[in-house]
Amino acid sequence: MKNILFLVPLFLVLACKTKQAATTSDNQPQSETCQTKAIVIDMSKLDGCQFLLQVENGEKWLALEISDSDFKFQDKQAILFDYEEVTDYMSVCMAENKGVNITCIKELSKPSNLPLACTEVPNILKTSWIQKVIREKKVWKITQYKDNSEFVYLFKTNSKSYLYDCKGKSICELSKNTENDCTKKIKTLNNEYVIWVQNS
Repeated sequence: MKNILFLVPLFLVLACKTKQAATTSDNQPQSETCQTKAIVIDMSKLDGCQFLLQVENGEKWLALEISDSDFKFQDKQAILFDYEEVTDYMSVCMAENKGVNITCIKELSKPSNLPLACTEVPNILKTSWIQKVIREKKVWKITQYKDNSEFVYLFKTNSKSYLYDCKGKSICELSKNTENDCTKKIKTLNNEYVIWVQNS
């Protein structure tokens, strides 16, 4: 009988220790994964701006704090990061869609030599191939889309529409009020953003 009474409290002590260990394991913080992809954009040409992070939906985010103080941003650099959105902050730049604190960050690729039209909304007047298409096709509207992870551009005229990749290579074209493979291609695109309309 004495042996039984001795075993009962011993069992309770072991059970409590096991439960406590499990709880400690559950409360451990999960490792950072850096899941959000962005391209670093140098916005220093605007007063009060430096680097913004252009995420895949086209928005530009301002990094307010970075957990890795040694990480250095570079123009056109591809990164992966995790973040916490900050709603109450002061911004001098005013070109961002939101401010975030970076909790995890790593470089996905070094800054590329891709044309500006491949990484953000291009300056129409400084992008030679876009200017050439506007002149030759008599374009009145340009719409930027995302095709998977790359930008493409739809040029609309009075009679036709022309789809180009970000380097100025023709993808397809279609006539007004007709449907073809190009129509199907355009329907698969996302993140529609009108970047230029000719003044009437």
